[in-house]
Amino acid sequence: GDALDLDPESLLRRVKEADERLDGAKTPLSVGEILESTPSVSDEDLAKWIGEDNSARIEKQWPKQRSRIKAAGDNLLVGGVEFGNVWIGVQPPLGLTGDPMRLMFERDTTPHPQYAAFYRWIETSLDAHAVV
Repeated sequence: GDALDLDPESLLRRVKEADERLDGAKTPLSVGEILESTPSVSDEDLAKWIGEDNSARIEKQWPKQRSRIKAAGDNLLVGGVEFGNVWIGVQPPLGLTGDPMRLMFERDTTPHPQYAAFYRWIETSLDAHAVV
């Protein structure tokens, strides 16, 4: 918090507010306003980044109508706050409420598309030098 001139409580509040702003039920923003101010990954980019086979596996387990946790149109939103050259993101849920360890043990289980988009965006678009 000190390096960003914020106390820890203010830092956490700002990150939480940024993440909650992406919740369609809680935000007064239009899709266009959200996309202008929030990093996002289009369905097309995610499919390109993860490949055809992985894209098909995710779509099979997470049909589009069930997989829109934080989305605007055909874009999955990447929640976080930027402080100069530091970006603090909020990892989306794995999508397996109550049993997140299932991903490690069941071969056909895939992460939620929002989760895949979040990490691929960090890798591909953020150009991060470190992830903590």
